[in-house]
Amino acid sequence: MVVVEKILSFQVGLLINVWYRLINTFSVPDAEILKEQIEKEIENKEDKGLK
Repeated sequence: MVVVEKILSFQVGLLINVWYRLINTFSVPDAEILKEQIEKEIENKEDKGLK
């Protein structure tokens, strides 16, 4: 169970880094789409009890 938590946290962290790069390059539409995906990933992670 701990391994799954680390993988999910790592994946969400990578998505946040990509999102940050999109914001810095003024790719607003792409950043908004990715933000929605990140929020869903975090919500799914919390639903599984993996905080």
